Amino acid sequence: MSSCFLLLDETYEPLIRRALRPIHFLDDAILQLQNNLKHHKGCTKPIFEGNGWHYAVITRDNLYFAMIMQVNNSVSPISVLHYLDEIYQLCRKFMGMKLNKLNVRDNFHLIFEVIEESSDYGIIQVTNYNIIHDFIKVEVIKPDDDSENTASEKHELPPGDQDETFINSYILRTMTSAVSWRPKGIHYGKNEFFLDVIEKLEFIMDFEEGVVRNNVINGTIICRSYLSGMPQLSIGLNKLMQKNVHFMKRLKFHECVDLHTLIKEESPVIKFIPPDGEFELCNYKLNRPLLDEPVIKLQSFGLSQKPRKNQETQDKLLLKAAITTHFKAQDSAKELLIKIPIKSVIRKWNIDLEKPPLFKSDIGDVVFDITAGSIIWKINNLKGGHGNKNYGLKCMFEIWDRQIHEALEVQLRNSMDPPPLRTGPKLERIWDQYHGKTTEYDGNENQKEDVDKFALIAMSFEIPYYAVSGLKVEYFKIEEPQLNYQSFPWVRYKTVNDNEYIYQVSI
Repeated sequence: MSSCFLLLDETYEPLIRRALRPIHFLDDAILQLQNNLKHHKGCTKPIFEGNGWHYAVITRDNLYFAMIMQVNNSVSPISVLHYLDEIYQLCRKFMGMKLNKLNVRDNFHLIFEVIEESSDYGIIQVTNYNIIHDFIKVEVIKPDDDSENTASEKHELPPGDQDETFINSYILRTMTSAVSWRPKGIHYGKNEFFLDVIEKLEFIMDFEEGVVRNNVINGTIICRSYLSGMPQLSIGLNKLMQKNVHFMKRLKFHECVDLHTLIKEESPVIKFIPPDGEFELCNYKLNRPLLDEPVIKLQSFGLSQKPRKNQETQDKLLLKAAITTHFKAQDSAKELLIKIPIKSVIRKWNIDLEKPPLFKSDIGDVVFDITAGSIIWKINNLKGGHGNKNYGLKCMFEIWDRQIHEALEVQLRNSMDPPPLRTGPKLERIWDQYHGKTTEYDGNENQKEDVDKFALIAMSFEIPYYAVSGLKVEYFKIEEPQLNYQSFPWVRYKTVNDNEYIYQVSI
């Protein structure tokens, strides 16, 4: 059993302190937690022990959610970590905004109510927002007085149902019923159900070696239910995925799904009574075949030096890149961003930023993000295909030449004319401000260690109406025998990049 809940700010000072059970020497236990966080600069272990106490800590929105537990209790520390994350999610949903020191202090009464309703004497009870939001009637204080009604105001109970005994008994009946995730008496004027298949691609490739390090699909099926009564839903997937044993074994379902029926039937149909509101029906993780091309493929990348045309000009460095697509031609990738880091390129090749670089692309726009030291290639709409068309990018930089610059300085000193007026931003000064003054790289051993030999080209994108795994909902039925109403099911698909969709290239 947990003994004390703490919410600390970025300086490790307690904002919320709630004792869940009688506890001795609580101040000493809190002081030890603060000292541990200060010693590790906030990067402490999520679970650690000290002086007869167990501590569980997570970091969210630069705040520290912590729980103090007795060493000799039987509670699982992993379940406590999960409970802390659920507390954070509940606070976010009730407040409708990110948490910070100010709104936590303004809404401390709401956080106390969330802790009271979600646990009893340190034992976790219910953390389902769809159930608990009807019984917390605390008004949320937001910085903007003209903001919309809070979640607690939207779901406020009628005046006749404000009795605390009634509320507690209603929660008990809901949690102990066979369908503990959905309370009775739900009614909507228009009955709708939205199902979103979202697949995130995690892809890492060594471009020079042609070796794919990671190629994984992380899929989730997110649902939003606005149905009256106690509806029973049936969802059938396409036969291609049903026959895929690898896929079926990796499905992790919400507790509402009837697993017995799913396993027993020859043609699996997902049957369930949905919770009210938004929930995750299932998630899965699939390894893509090695021969499958990435949906956005880096076709080529290279750096080449272009010799000067005469003695008065400098050599030029040409950066070339090309991409192609490998998904259905009728679909399009939206908001494609390709980030090419060039900090090492500028240092290694002694790029002269007094001369602005030149960019050219077959599609989209190119931006030189000098503060991040990278080139951003933005494509708002990229048509699908199967590698039959390449889209190129060219960037040209001038390589700094000592002799030319010294000759120019001598010429300016001996000339009676004023120096030519420069227009536009002085890129070399902005670069020095953010990345330090660039020293000339001459290839010696002392400088080799400081120059990166590889760069990670990162991509972010979104492909609506497309599931890269081939998953498709072919059967969708909503039944409510008692009310027998008309319902409107909606299904959408989307493929996006995960946290890592990168190519490693040599520079």
